[in-house]
Amino acid sequence: MRTFIDGFLEHNPQLRDRDFYIAGESYAGHYVPAIAEYFMRSVASTGKPLGLNLKGVAIGNGWVNPYVQYPYYAEFTHKKNLINQTQYHEFKSYFKKCQDMLADESVSPIEKFSYCQNGNIAVVMDENNFPKYNMYDIRQKCELLPTCYNFNNSVEYFN
Repeated sequence: MRTFIDGFLEHNPQLRDRDFYIAGESYAGHYVPAIAEYFMRSVASTGKPLGLNLKGVAIGNGWVNPYVQYPYYAEFTHKKNLINQTQYHEFKSYFKKCQDMLADESVSPIEKFSYCQNGNIAVVMDENNFPKYNMYDIRQKCELLPTCYNFNNSVEYFN
């Protein structure tokens, strides 16, 4: 990463010493802090400035700790009245098993992911397997499958 920044600034010297932010979402919750720490340690250990003014990091909807995060799908949806009391207790039990699987070294990663994600998806879906609400904005209904958004313009642009 440091080699990339050094090479980038060598080819774009007009960007040197600009404010720099590292941002990402979802699984980038693992990478953004690691990259920032790497840059800070690199500067400290080499004494060589980064060439950019690292001002901060941002993580949107960061996926950083599944063991802690999965059970909060039940908590969040219950507190927002998206599921009823019976469903809440079912999901709490489901995500407890998810946590047990995550902690069990003998369970394969794909088995853990499949089980836990199925619970995550079940919180969102109705009895007809259609999203009860837009999982990215619970104030909205999901009008378009599978993502609840119309990405036709993006698809057209990239094709």
